[in-house]
Amino acid sequence: MRKFVDGSTGDTYVAVLRAIARTKSGMTSIQYEDIRSSLRVILADTPPDMQQVSRVLEKMGEISATDASSAPVLDWDKDERILHITDRRGPRDKRSKTDLLVAWATALKS
Repeated sequence: MRKFVDGSTGDTYVAVLRAIARTKSGMTSIQYEDIRSSLRVILADTPPDMQQVSRVLEKMGEISATDASSAPVLDWDKDERILHITDRRGPRDKRSKTDLLVAWATALKS
C-alpha cells in the first residue's frame, strides 16, 4: 500500500492512475519520465521503480484491450516508454480525466 501526500492510501495501480490523471489535460501520449515525475509529487513515500510502473501499465493495457465494448483506453509501448491514451469522453461528458481514471481503477478492482 502506498501513501499519498493528501493522506490517502492506494496500491500501485491507483498511484499510476493518479499520476497519469495529474498530467496535462488533453495529452494523448505520455512519456515514462512524466509519469515518474508525477508519482514523485503525489506520493509521500518512494515512488515505484520503472519495472513496477511498466508492469502496471502493461496490465492496464491488457485489461483495456479485452474490454469488448470499446477501443482500448490505454496502450503502453514498453520499448519506447510511452503511454498512449484514447480519450473517449463524449461532448457532454464533463467528468475530469482524474474522475474517469479513478473510476476505471475502481472498476479494475471489482
